[in-house]
Amino acid sequence: MLKIPFLDSHTGGEPTRLITSLPFDLGTDSVADKLSTLKAHHDDLRRTVLLEPRGSDVLVGAYLVPPADPTCQFGVIYFNNVGYLGMCGHGTIGLIASLAYLGKVQPGVIRVETPVGVVEATLHSSPLPPLGEGLGGEG
Repeated sequence: MLKIPFLDSHTGGEPTRLITSLPFDLGTDSVADKLSTLKAHHDDLRRTVLLEPRGSDVLVGAYLVPPADPTCQFGVIYFNNVGYLGMCGHGTIGLIASLAYLGKVQPGVIRVETPVGVVEATLHSSPLPPLGEGLGGEG
């Protein structure tokens, strides 16, 4: 049985499932080329990751891949239940939050290579309230 570790996040209720390690090699080409390889040879993993028993039609997946662009810290390929996405705003927020949770990024500007180009995100150093505490008002 193949085990695929993942980390789920939610951005304003929009779920993202991060896969940090793929069970196959996509080469060293651009993230756009890696996407072409995924479509041609490994599309079955997309359905497996999103539609397993805890999956959902609204879930967006994110494969973390090595970037070809040397100015980027990470590469990412977003996907959903019907195909692949060139970019995803809430997915990028979920990606950066998940990478911070895993200790893979520090506050500052993070450059991510996507199939449609480079995206920059800023991780702020202000801490979030502990789980269970509200973000304002009475909680």
